[in-house]
Amino acid sequence: MFLSTIFLASLLLLLLLIYKYFTSSNYNKDHERIPGLRPQLLFGNLLQTNVLKGEAFVNVWSQFQKQYGDIFTYYFGNERAIVFSKAEHAQYIYHNRHIYDMCELFAKYFQLTTPNGLICINGEKYKRHARVVLPALKRNKVTPQLETIVKCTDKLIANWKRDNDYNSKLVKNIISQSQQLLINIILFIGFDADYLSDQELERLANAANTFIQYSAFAISSGMPKTICHYYLKFDRKYHQARHTLKEYADQIIKKEGERYSNTQPMTTNKKLISLLISSADETTEHGLTKEELLDEILLFIEAGFEWDR
Repeated sequence: MFLSTIFLASLLLLLLLIYKYFTSSNYNKDHERIPGLRPQLLFGNLLQTNVLKGEAFVNVWSQFQKQYGDIFTYYFGNERAIVFSKAEHAQYIYHNRHIYDMCELFAKYFQLTTPNGLICINGEKYKRHARVVLPALKRNKVTPQLETIVKCTDKLIANWKRDNDYNSKLVKNIISQSQQLLINIILFIGFDADYLSDQELERLANAANTFIQYSAFAISSGMPKTICHYYLKFDRKYHQARHTLKEYADQIIKKEGERYSNTQPMTTNKKLISLLISSADETTEHGLTKEELLDEILLFIEAGFEWDR
């Protein structure tokens, strides 16, 4: 009883402190200097803009740009972010990285699902990951994947023609199907899904979709990081999805490792995981462990899918 009373009193005190901050002069000064919608207690702007109901950030920020200008404030729960809307803003920021540090807002939430991802680490560990990951994203590594993108897109269009009487009916679920197309493209590029059967591909795609949904919830919910951590930790569906993705990644790591150990050439049209596979060495200070490799692939899935939200 005594501990419960202390807990409730502490919670009440915390809420009062948060409310005090939102009504303080410092908050009002920041709000007047950079325009934006006044946030709600705990939820920030998330409820006001229907983000928690599925509204895409790109639509919200487009409306904010029309209302408040090219630079405005947006609150993810109690986390404040400044949004820049023009291309020249991004060019200036990236050209002056010695002034502008990497944003910690999203990085700390990505740590919940991909703690070893490139944007979630720093120091020597970041340098070790960057030496492996960044070369795989160069132009000469990406352009060979255009054939895979076209192949997946052609298959979707063929399905539309077959299932919807292409000449007389409109495709009404184009958004969800386009999102599924993006997942398939990511899986074919990242997980070398060419050799999978249709059932295996569907299982892998469902796991990736579930993982993305939970990741997006953790990032956009506005809940404190500790609450999100325990929510994901005890959610069986999330762990099943991550286990499925890890299972397929381990299969590819094993297959490519056998080729490497037998001095057989790697696949000529290398997938992303194959490009990173030679670094999955837990005995070296310069490579990536299997767990680190999986987190990098999952981070690519999250980042790639985010462009379609």
